[in-house]
Amino acid sequence: DDRYPIQYLTNSSQFRTVSLYIAPGVLIPRPETELLIDFAYQHVKVYGKKVHLTELPWLDLGTGSGAIACALATELKDMFSKMNPGVYATDFSKEALEIAKINVERLRLNDTVSLLHGSWFEALCYHKDIKFAGIISNPPYIPAEVAANLQPEVGRHEPMSALDGRGEMGMGDLDVICELSHKYLAPGGFLALETHGGEQALRVWEKLWNTNLYEDVRVRSDYAGVDRFVTARLIDTKKVDTFSSNSSSNNNSSDD
Repeated sequence: DDRYPIQYLTNSSQFRTVSLYIAPGVLIPRPETELLIDFAYQHVKVYGKKVHLTELPWLDLGTGSGAIACALATELKDMFSKMNPGVYATDFSKEALEIAKINVERLRLNDTVSLLHGSWFEALCYHKDIKFAGIISNPPYIPAEVAANLQPEVGRHEPMSALDGRGEMGMGDLDVICELSHKYLAPGGFLALETHGGEQALRVWEKLWNTNLYEDVRVRSDYAGVDRFVTARLIDTKKVDTFSSNSSSNNNSSDD
């Protein structure tokens, strides 16, 4: 197959400063996704010096090959305190986690990156009350109608589970992350999400803004000028606690 991705043939791909082992079963890291690390670095440089943030881990949701987690652990390590446990990385695919494990071990990040199996935040079920200084995710976000017509080297060979966002406009997984992230972020914590761009990015921006739980909610462009990313910072604890209490009350009312 002359459209077979060279990264799968060579079992390798570069992402930021790390060289990764890549195989079928994980998405091939894209250059634009590297910008998520830049956004995280910029946030830490400006806001991350608060003690409660320097001592908390980061979270990579849907880690795939472990690209984002390994890059975060490598490039932000000097900005963490000695008490920081590093980066937690989750994925629903056991095959993906096996590949991520190879990368963590190759890069000698065993003491810094913790791999967890499960769908999104469900992977944290054994880590009750854990809080993160930042949550980064490049989730499946391609709308179904677009996923059905991808370039052959993508549609035929890369895992559709890592591409198809499900739901209306491909928002299925992004909806889950937007709705639950505030429960896992520390006050002042950072959230950065990659999207399909355009209207979908605006939908994500709107969902986060309308919670009244985030400040500095921004849509940000990729290298081609596409509005691909949404970043935000969680506000103070009192507002978050009030929102959580109201949400619980509303949920209980609707169940009756």
